[in-house]
Amino acid sequence: MRRYSSSLQPDEIDLLSQLFEDELDRRHLDRDGAAAEELAAKIFSLYQSGIQDIDNLRLMISGS
Repeated sequence: MRRYSSSLQPDEIDLLSQLFEDELDRRHLDRDGAAAEELAAKIFSLYQSGIQDIDNLRLMISGS
């Protein structure tokens, strides 16, 4: 298990970026809109809270 840190490793950034981009496409969202900002915040918050498996993250944000 990864020890809590406020900084992310490059592979973690890649993972979260890909998830974010996938969800923008799936939801047909503009990356500069408020909904995209809320989505990014939710993804980051869930990841920082310990949900770090990509499938679990997808599941957790699927209803939002």
